[in-house]
Amino acid sequence: MVDISLAGPTVGFLALVDVLLHLNMDLRKHSVRRVQREIDTGVRVPGNALAAASIATLLSFGLVLMIVLDWVLVEIQILSTYSWDWLYSFTPLWVIGLVLLSTGIFLHMWSRYVRKEMAASWSMSEEHKIVTIGPYSKVRHPSYTSYLLSFIGLIMMIPSPLSLCLIIGIPGYYVIAKKEELHLIEHFGEEYRTYINNTGMFFPRFKSRRG
Repeated sequence: MVDISLAGPTVGFLALVDVLLHLNMDLRKHSVRRVQREIDTGVRVPGNALAAASIATLLSFGLVLMIVLDWVLVEIQILSTYSWDWLYSFTPLWVIGLVLLSTGIFLHMWSRYVRKEMAASWSMSEEHKIVTIGPYSKVRHPSYTSYLLSFIGLIMMIPSPLSLCLIIGIPGYYVIAKKEELHLIEHFGEEYRTYINNTGMFFPRFKSRRG
């Protein structure tokens, strides 16, 4: 099938690079970590929002793995036909879904590479800075944007009750992002307020020009 033959290697390659990049960045972070005081940001995300985001994210990982695994098993001739043929349909909607999913994975690795160890979390070092380069020059939460794009892409590629469960992750990540921003404002003050005014939350903000 042309659809899974295209999606398998495309998604598989991007996902593998993303995983390797994250592993490399995490290992580098721990190997060069300096002794420094961490500040408790006081971020307390509601449990239901955190659970929704976590479930949707893990489910998206599983669906991506399913696509790649199905393609690999046929390519190495362990399976003679695709196990989940009923999930795939080469339509314009499917193609858009593949583009969104691929874009989401790429954005995820790009934002991780750019921000390095600088990430809003439950604790931040005294040397923490606001990242405003790369995707962060346009949106404040590109990592979360990557998940939203991937969720929508997977729903388009694999329309099923299971993939529809990914929708719960959208409000979950919104609540998490809003909580993080409140504490980033407390931490950076006017600097972060200015950053908010110049960038979109999940998607670029297009400002109209007046003559």
